[in-house]
Amino acid sequence: MDGLSPRSIKGRIESAMFKLGVFKRSALVAEAIRLGLIGFSTGTFPTPEPHDETKTTQGILIA
Repeated sequence: MDGLSPRSIKGRIESAMFKLGVFKRSALVAEAIRLGLIGFSTGTFPTPEPHDETKTTQGILIA
């Protein structure tokens, strides 16, 4: 088997949660960001197209 198994990934996540004293994955991410352990990329985003008032969209951008 190549790479990491789902079981070992789960174990690593649980270990990190224990070490940071959190009980949810979302709290793990928030605490890791707060401590500076992980961060966001500062890459450039494409220039948005001109606004067309006839179109309406709602959503979330995750980059």
